[in-house]
Amino acid sequence: MSKKTPHSDHCAPGSRHIDPHEYASVFGPRAGDRVRLGDSGLTVRVESDAQTVTS
Repeated sequence: MSKKTPHSDHCAPGSRHIDPHEYASVFGPRAGDRVRLGDSGLTVRVESDAQTVTS
């Protein structure tokens, strides 16, 4: 039996919920994410990414 997660009520059957940190480590940051730039202490917000569906 699959583990109940906060998103399991609207996920497709058989799909797996991926933690946001795990997703970012595999695919990179998504639009809206904030990323720290090295040791500079500067933080940027990602405006768009290639995986975001646009209409």
